[in-house]
Amino acid sequence: MMNDRDPMLQSLFAEAQDDLAGDAFVATLMSKVDRHVRLARLLWIGIGLALILCAWFAAGPMQEAALAVTFGLSQPLFPLHDGLFAALVAPLNTYAGVFALLLLIIRSTRRALFAS
Repeated sequence: MMNDRDPMLQSLFAEAQDDLAGDAFVATLMSKVDRHVRLARLLWIGIGLALILCAWFAAGPMQEAALAVTFGLSQPLFPLHDGLFAALVAPLNTYAGVFALLLLIIRSTRRALFAS
C-alpha cells in the first residue's frame, strides 16, 4: 500500500507545531464580522437617506415635467367640432393615441416575426 502523504509537506507540518488559540481566533473573527455587518447597515441607511433626500428635492420638477408631457401628449392632432364623431375619435385624435397605436403595431410585428 502506498503512502499518499508528501514527505516535504509532512516535515513542514511537523515543524509548525504551534497550536492556534481557538477561542481568541473565533472572537477576533466574529468581531470583524460584526464590524463588517454594522458598516454595511450604516452604508445602506446612508444610501436610503440620500435617495429620500434626492426624491424630496426632485419631486416638484419631476411632477412639472410629467404634467408637461401629459399635456403635450393629450393635444388633438386635428381640430374636431363637438359632436358624436369627435367624441368617438377623441382617444385616437391625440399624440398619445398615435404613439400607442405605433407601439401596438411594433409589438404585433415583433411577435409575428419572432414567434416560436
